[in-house]
Formats: sequence, structure tokens, C-alpha cells
Amino acid sequence: AVLITHGDEAIAFANREAGTLLGYSEKDLGALGFQSLTEGAGPQLATLLEQRRQTGSARGELRLRHRNGSVFPAEVSSAVFHDRNGLACAVTILRDLTSERRAEEHIEYLAYHDELTGIPNRAYFQRAAEQILAAGQNPGRGCSLLLIDLDRFKHVNEIIGHGAGDQLLKEVAARLRTCLREGDILARLGGDEFVILMQDADNIEAVSTVARKILEVTSRPLVIDEHEFLVTASIGISSSPHDGTDLRTLLRNSDMAMYRAKDAGRNAFRYFSPAMEPEGRNRLTTEFALRGALERREFAVHFQPKVNLTSRAVAGMEALVRWHNPQKGLMQPGEFIAIAEETGMIGPIGDWVLREACIQGRNLRDAGHLPLKVSVNLSARQLFDQGFAQRVADTLDETGFPADCLELEITESMIMRDTPHSILVLEALRATGVRIAIDDFGTGYSSLAYLNQFPIDCVKIDRSFIRDLPDDRDDASITRGIIAMAHNMKLEVVAEGVETVAQLEFLRMHGCDEIQGFLFSEPLVMRDFERYLSVTPAATATVH
Repeated sequence: AVLITHGDEAIAFANREAGTLLGYSEKDLGALGFQSLTEGAGPQLATLLEQRRQTGSARGELRLRHRNGSVFPAEVSSAVFHDRNGLACAVTILRDLTSERRAEEHIEYLAYHDELTGIPNRAYFQRAAEQILAAGQNPGRGCSLLLIDLDRFKHVNEIIGHGAGDQLLKEVAARLRTCLREGDILARLGGDEFVILMQDADNIEAVSTVARKILEVTSRPLVIDEHEFLVTASIGISSSPHDGTDLRTLLRNSDMAMYRAKDAGRNAFRYFSPAMEPEGRNRLTTEFALRGALERREFAVHFQPKVNLTSRAVAGMEALVRWHNPQKGLMQPGEFIAIAEETGMIGPIGDWVLREACIQGRNLRDAGHLPLKVSVNLSARQLFDQGFAQRVADTLDETGFPADCLELEITESMIMRDTPHSILVLEALRATGVRIAIDDFGTGYSSLAYLNQFPIDCVKIDRSFIRDLPDDRDDASITRGIIAMAHNMKLEVVAEGVETVAQLEFLRMHGCDEIQGFLFSEPLVMRDFERYLSVTPAATATVH
């Protein structure tokens, strides 16, 4: 748009584009002064006119008013000239900046908001939180940081894919918004991790109220692509200035508290305390050492015998991973498996255990122990990995171990997360010829009748029901019922955690097929397992 004005800023000429831009006809513009188009831009206009008076030209940005009352940003370039009569005039070029400003605002939005959920991202949170924390140094203006991590979210991606996982994150973000008070800041730090900064939150009860509300809204059932999910969260809380005055310290302390909530069974919140620091450092040390442990060949497989109750002969063995940590010595699975699951390292570790178990099983067969079954525990990541069934088949081919002697153990809770998908996965595994066992049975919410729809061969009664046999009447009744129903369904039954002769006799009396536990042997390295076989031979015709 081009305007020519006289010294008093009266518009002497306006081209057609000026009329389009400002909403006036060329004739109407001629009756207006330029200043009437710049209402609200007094200081900026005065600066531009003064610059033009001193140098003969000027450039700047003004907000112009359209005839309909709307205001828009425009770039203004103006220069003085004299007409043929020597009269001082000015030519002014106007360029609408609305699209550019919208683009800049969009770029700003993308830079500081999470693309998936639409809530602020880590960069925005860091900037805003640091400003709030700086202001919060004044007495009586403390704040609290709530770090929220969804429990077992990785399993959702593994079971039904990242698309459904993204939908779940969107819904969780929307639910978290409903928990905010005025002035609180919610952001997604990445993955399934969210954070809330509560301003002016010195009152522990107010913080606890918000934390309880978060647990309540996140645990409501979610339906995505016809799948129903029950998602819970673990929350770690730290407060300023008590637990730190800078963002980095508060995040670190909230992270330690969050893992304490997970250790307490998840779906909980915990406040940071200084006593957590050694534990937090220990966890970080373990996670760091775990990375690369496979390449350094620090893992080993121990084998616990499974004994046939009729013949008292060894019918099989369960492969159990151990970690020779250079700093901490031999570590049991309970000390590192949870960290491996949360960091995604459980997949490669599990595949290595599977291959090692098959190699050792083949070596025992070559030594004459033909009937032995080898059991391997699967993680959820392995079970719902689309390529896992093929990897099982490839491992069997590579090692020469018979498929019908390999038993894959999965927990009841794993298959209950998505029944239709679980059936497809288990059928793909069964197609390779391997056996399927349900581990820790009785600790979930299913029944044996419900499990009848899954292609399984064996049920392992969880050790929690065996521990107090035969004295605990409830455990005795449950164990008898599991054995009877499993046999009616043509399933084998294994009891784990057998440690006393009384437990052994109860299980034998009620027809349990196999047992494993310290009464017979703890998990053994292979050379000790072979010695065990030399005095307790493997089952032959009695093996099921």
C-alpha cells in the first residue's frame, strides 16, 4: 500500500492496495489524515515522524486500525520529497505483518509447547520455573514440584503400538489439566513424564490434595481403539526452599521420591527426604553400570532344578539371570531387573538369557540328559515384540535345542493387559513348537477358566500360596483348587518356593506334578547343576 501525504499528514494520494488494506475507498482515505489510521500508536508514530524529520526517511512498525475497528501490525517505510511546486510531501509504504506475526507466534508456540499434548514442554517449564523460583526466594513464597511418571507405560506401546500410546498421553495430559490450581504450571518433560510446579504451596495438605487428585484422575479406565487400559502414576514431590532452591536440585530430589513411590507399589506419591539421597545415588550408579554390561559379558545364567513329585527325578530347570557387577559383586534379579525394564535394557538382556539357556540345554542333551525341559522367563517387552516369535525360532535353529523342550514363562498380569493381542502372540510362539507356562499364578485377577482361552501348557502356583502350607487353610484351599482345575484342563502344575517337607507332602498328596525350591536346590551355575544331576538323575518316562 502506498500513501502520499502533505506536511500536515493529510492524505493526498492512496493507491488501490491502500484501500484494500485499510478498508476505505481511495476517496475516503483522501478525507482522512494518516494519524487517524494509527490510533493507539502515538509514541511509536511520534518517533517515526521525528526520525523522518531529522534524516529525511524513516522505517518502523506501527499498529494500524482498519475501518472495521480491528488493529493489525504493519511495517512503515516513509521518505520526504518535494513536489514540482516545492511543497514538502512524504511517500509512505505500508506492508501488512499479520501473517509474519502469526508465523512467529506459531514458531514460539512450537518452541515452548509439546507437539503431541499441546501443553508446555521442558524448555517452557525450565524458563518459567526458574523465574518463579527466583521470585520465590522471598519469605512465605515457597513452591512445590510434582514429578509424575506413568507406571509401566512402555508396556502399552509394546502391546498395542505407539499410536495408541500417543492417544493415552493426550488423555492423561487433559486429565492432569483438571488438577491445576490458578497459577500452577503443567508441562510434559518427555516420554511419559510430566511435571507440575505449584506456586505459593507451603501447605503440605494442599500439595497432598493435588497429588491425590492426580492419582485419582489418572487411574480412571481409558478406552483407546476398543482397548481398555488402567493406567496409574507414581509421583515424587520436593519443595522449595526446604529441598532446594534451584530447578535442577528440585527435579533430582523429586525423581528420587518418585522412584520411592514406585518401590512402594506404584500408584502413590512420596515426599523427598534427605534419607533418600544415598538410595538415589545407588540407583543411578546401578543404571549407569547396567549400560554396556552385556557387551562386557557380566551376566550369567543360573539354573534351578524342577523335580517330578512322583519319581523325585529332575524334570527340568528354570534359567535365572545373575549380574556380576564389578563394583557390587553378584546381584540378584530383584536388584536390577526393574531398572532394566524402565530403561528398556530388559529386551536385549532377555534375548541373551534365552540364547544362553538354549545353549546350556543343548550341552546337557549332548551329555545324555535328553528329557530335561528348560524354562525361561519373558519380559513384557519380549512378549509383545512383533519379531520375538521369529527370534525364538532362529535361536532354536542356531543352538539346535528342541522346541518342545523349551518352556517360556509369562506372568498372569502380562497376558491380562490385552487379551485378544495376547492370544495372537502366544499362538505365534506356540507355532514355533515351544511350551507356554503361566508364572506367578494366583497373584492377578484372572481365573483358570478364563485362562482356558490361551494356548498354555502349564501353570506355576505362586510361592505366596506355598509359603504357609499346610497350616494356612485359605492357602491350602486355593492350592488344592488350582491343582484340581488345572488337571481338568489338561494342564501341568508346578509349585515354586517349596522349602519344607510338610509343603512337599501336601503338594504330593494333592497331585502337584512338579516342584522347585530350596528344599531340593537353590539356583546353580551349570557345573554345579551337572553335579546335582549326577546324584539326582533326570526324569525319563515319568516326565510329563
